[in-house]
Amino acid sequence: MWNLTYTNKFCNKKDKLKDHMTHVNKLMTVRSIVDTSTPYQPNFLKSKKQLTQIKIDSNIKMNYENRNLLEKITKIERNFTAYHPYNLIVKECPSFRKTNFVRHLTNREIHHENKVTLFNY
Repeated sequence: MWNLTYTNKFCNKKDKLKDHMTHVNKLMTVRSIVDTSTPYQPNFLKSKKQLTQIKIDSNIKMNYENRNLLEKITKIERNFTAYHPYNLIVKECPSFRKTNFVRHLTNREIHHENKVTLFNY
């Protein structure tokens, strides 16, 4: 497999010793605790992340408020109040009948009906 014959045994021993010493030095300098802190991050990346997160949060809040407003509007549209025109029945007022405007409207309607009936015969 490997060629174990060396031309110079003394140089080979020195090389093996050097390899061994570097290995031992590496073992000595190894830390016993794993560093789990976050790596260095430049400030512009941090600020960009914060801006995007702020935008996401504001969109979430805006959607929540819009949904609440929509629910309130639909509830108002489905359930009429007591003062809505569908629920109000306007009573006839005798003084209101005496004005010229209402009399004029009723006379115009009567006149229009008379025209229609005249042309049908």
